[in-house]
Amino acid sequence: MLPISISDIIITTLAAIGTSFVGYLPPFVITSTVLSSLGTGFLYTIYPTIPHLHLIGYQILAGAGLGIGIQQSIVNAQASVEIADVGYGTTAVLLGNIIGGSVFIGVGQAIYLNEVLKLAEKFPGLDKKTLVDDFNHSASCYLQRILNSLWKVITWA
Repeated sequence: MLPISISDIIITTLAAIGTSFVGYLPPFVITSTVLSSLGTGFLYTIYPTIPHLHLIGYQILAGAGLGIGIQQSIVNAQASVEIADVGYGTTAVLLGNIIGGSVFIGVGQAIYLNEVLKLAEKFPGLDKKTLVDDFNHSASCYLQRILNSLWKVITWA
């Protein structure tokens, strides 16, 4: 998560500076779409034994795409309203971003937990509480099988 966060922060700053120099949003929006699509597509292909260099590179690419695009809606809202309404426009965009994120995080977590709980049926002697709450040494004999199964759940969800 650190590579995606660092690249997101750095590229967001650079994109804000670039947008103020260019004064035109579409090149940044298109670049954001391309980079974030490639980065998240590559992240979808990772597996438990992937080399760290690939994983870090994929995260940097996704973070760069997200960093360019995350602030473009706010910049567009500020540029398209009267100067007196900039605060209202920015607030409306941020409200949409926050509500959308909170709703879909909840939906994604529910789907993930539902699939994880289905795994308990595949492993006799492993209860649902261990899979959800405290995956500890009691499941060490199943570790590789559980990791592979959890990886299937992650790539499916």
